[in-house]
Amino acid sequence: MSRKKLLIIGAGIAGLAAGCYGQRNGYDTEIFESHDIPGGLCTSWKRKGYTIDGCIYWLIGSNPADPFYKCWEKIGAFQDKQIIQFDEFYRVEDQGGRTCILYSDVDRLEQHLIQLSPQDKDLIQELTSGVRLFAKFPTMRPKPTDLFSPLDWIRMVCKLLPFLGALRRYSAITIEQFCARFKDSLLKEVFTLWGAPNSSVYFLMLMLACFHMQNAGYPLGGSLEFSKSIEQEYRKLGGKIHYKSQVEQIIVEKGRTRGLRIASGSEFYGDYVLSSANGNATMFDLLNGRYVDEKLKGYYEGLPTIASVQVSLGIDYDLSGEPYWLMCKTENPLTIADRQINYVSFKNYSYDKSLCPEGKSVVVSLLDTSFDFWNKLSAKPQEYNAEKSRVAEFVIKELAKRYPGTNGKVEMIDVATPTTYVRYTDAWQGAYLSWLPTPNNSLLNISSTLPGLEGLYMIGQWTLPPGGLTGALLSGRWGIQLICHQDKKAFIGEK
Repeated sequence: MSRKKLLIIGAGIAGLAAGCYGQRNGYDTEIFESHDIPGGLCTSWKRKGYTIDGCIYWLIGSNPADPFYKCWEKIGAFQDKQIIQFDEFYRVEDQGGRTCILYSDVDRLEQHLIQLSPQDKDLIQELTSGVRLFAKFPTMRPKPTDLFSPLDWIRMVCKLLPFLGALRRYSAITIEQFCARFKDSLLKEVFTLWGAPNSSVYFLMLMLACFHMQNAGYPLGGSLEFSKSIEQEYRKLGGKIHYKSQVEQIIVEKGRTRGLRIASGSEFYGDYVLSSANGNATMFDLLNGRYVDEKLKGYYEGLPTIASVQVSLGIDYDLSGEPYWLMCKTENPLTIADRQINYVSFKNYSYDKSLCPEGKSVVVSLLDTSFDFWNKLSAKPQEYNAEKSRVAEFVIKELAKRYPGTNGKVEMIDVATPTTYVRYTDAWQGAYLSWLPTPNNSLLNISSTLPGLEGLYMIGQWTLPPGGLTGALLSGRWGIQLICHQDKKAFIGEK
């Protein structure tokens, strides 16, 4: 019996994961990628001898005890990779000389925060108690809920029972609302700087729990090398990738997908299509609006996303031994459109020696911004480039204030705006994650199919908000599970 063929749109983490699991489950798979490299948003790029990492700050599933670890391992992500864990999440310095350190270890964190602000002891202990609770939270569902039996639902409810009260409470409170209860001015700001202030506080607790469990490490070598390791495993399994092959249309006959048409005009046919393009692009660009999920359409039209400007600097100065992620309050805030930047972040990559020449450093600063502002400005190249230069100059000056030795030593400047991400990765509104987990949408359930259309499965971080690499990985795995179920065959996972 001939093997069925799966056509996969996109060689990002979701597409590569689907390809690996598809090959392992007896399918022939082909991936179609518009770029000439794998990874999608999980990428890096080079400038003047420096490597700029565009994605991984931490990787959920980097602890061998976590179920996600086996998934990453099975698709080849950890081949010859050393994973380092951080003793601290990040630190914040205010103008008064005070420093707050978010230690990974929750006991050390609690002690430090209470020393900073004894008057906030009760609220600090409420926060750290939530972190300890969510450290036991089951982070991975073994299969999509579409495949749950009544017994599976009972088992899941039993697993979640100890967490339901905290989930209901903290998913309904934003980080900003929670932090407003702190009496100390520094603590009021520390946690809102990490993520979007309007995201649910349970998301903050869950992330701090991952650090506490040493489950949010960093694979040395950077994001592109991480993606290439998965691509290598996919090819070993017999998978095929077509680079520089922009998919322009999903071919449909009688309500079922039949294949893909790429920009060159070539057509490819298969039994199933898995699209890791965002749902809006899948519905309207690839299917010409013929199969629209109105609820999903509403999500893309109305839900908030995260966008940023990434300023990357290559510096002829060694910052080894300095904090790996630092937030500094500025005396002279920067305004980008309607956003005022009061703190500047410095992500110091000195711990990864593969990213820069010996004795030098790469520093990355992420600044919250508006996609619409940059999207409109990009139509005016001179003004667009001038604004990029203005933002970069601000970051360079602020870095020199904190580290005077870097003054005049910047050798490389790279500025990536939300429109840069759209141009190179087709990211929806230039977002590096999917929708924010706010109190109004923290428990979104995104369907992987579209009404009236058979043979299509949507995968990628937009199907599992708030997304990220683990969301992409899991969605690719789930896509193959759904196809195996459709074909009445047992799914081969990590065993």
